[in-house]
Amino acid sequence: MILYNVTINMESAIHDEWLNWTKTSYLPELMKTGIFSSCKLCRLVDSPNEGITYSIQYFCDSMQNYQRFQKEQSERFRDMHAEKFNKSSVSFETLMEVIEEYTVSNFSLN
Repeated sequence: MILYNVTINMESAIHDEWLNWTKTSYLPELMKTGIFSSCKLCRLVDSPNEGITYSIQYFCDSMQNYQRFQKEQSERFRDMHAEKFNKSSVSFETLMEVIEEYTVSNFSLN
């Protein structure tokens, strides 16, 4: 599984507008592409930066799906975000391969 992470730091003044737009417009539109199987919207609790920081984690089944997103869709979504919030936010992306996922049921608690 591939984890595509986008971290966004924004000025506090745009937080409410950004969060509403992200939840009601941006994420639904992105998930409609069918490339990602799920996503998680996370707020950093102890960010060392000024403002408010979020991490959006997108999960896809294969590197090929991620590459298809990069080739066919990523520019459109970057432009959508930049058009609304570029002057008040900064972001960076990371790509990870999930090697294994553990839950408490994987381990004996005795």
